[in-house]
Formats: sequence, structure tokens, C-alpha cells
Amino acid sequence: AMRLIAGLLAGQSFASTLTGNAQLSARPMRRIAEPLTAMGARVTTTNDHAPLTVQGGDLRGIEYLSPVPSAQVKSAILLAGLFAADPLSVSEPHQSRDHTERMLTARGVSIERESSTVTLTPPRALAALGLFNTAFHRWATGLLAYLIIRVPPPAKCSPTSSRPTYSPTQVIETLTH
Repeated sequence: AMRLIAGLLAGQSFASTLTGNAQLSARPMRRIAEPLTAMGARVTTTNDHAPLTVQGGDLRGIEYLSPVPSAQVKSAILLAGLFAADPLSVSEPHQSRDHTERMLTARGVSIERESSTVTLTPPRALAALGLFNTAFHRWATGLLAYLIIRVPPPAKCSPTSSRPTYSPTQVIETLTH
């Protein structure tokens, strides 16, 4: 879930820090940090693991050759590609699961597959696709439930203030009210 959320956050105009439990924090994050950085986001990891900070940016399409087949890595890149200025492609040694491609295609996103390469052409307007309707918010909220998200302190806090940490329950309550 963290990898998918990082892809969505890569196209936003704010910084986000994602962290999780010990098991999630042990998973390698360089696999998504490198392609998202190549697209124009700033992604920093802690020794190639979570916590992971994503500073969104103006994204551009890339041609990414994944060294290993990974549906999560491919999905992170494709979700970031929704916010890119131009088309992008992800090639894998062999095809991984295609749930994200199916979901995006069902919502009207232009996705083409040739062998083990997927190409996404970014939509002109995400709102027109209905990606951010109630169902999408519930889907995103479900992903967030697995994470603890730390957000920057409000501007009126002193620079020495620690960042507030929100539990998944607090995040869900905030997003659903």
C-alpha cells in the first residue's frame, strides 16, 4: 500500500512522509524511489526503506525498465503517471499482475500493453475520469489504514516542534468527515 500511495503523492504539490510497522518498514523502497525521482518527484528513504518522504513535483513521462517484475512498483509508476505531462512506459522481464491497469482502463485512462510493456497516456483531467469519486476516496482510505502518516507541522508551529503523528484511525476519521 505504501508504494501505491507514494505514486499518488508524487504528483501532488506538498511533501508527505509515509511510515509503517516494522514489517512494512523492512521492505525495500528504492524500487519506487528511483523511477519516481526520474519522473520529477523528490523521494528520500531511510537506508532504502521507510520512512519514505515524497515531495511531489511536475512529473514527466519516462521509459522505465524494471529489473524485476513487480506489480507494486509498476502500479506506483502508473499512478504517478496520471499526473505526468507526457506518456510513460514500464517494461518488466515478464508481466506482473495487472490489477491497476484494469482499474485505470475501466475509468477511461489510456493504457496500452505490448508484451511485458505497459504504456500510460496521462488524462487531460482526472476529475473527468471520476477517479476521485466516493469509491476512490474509500479505496485510498483503505490503503491509508495500513500506514501511519506524519504531516508537516502547521506554519504557526516553531521549527523545533515535533511533527504531529496521526494514527490510521485518525486519518480515516479526518478523510470521511
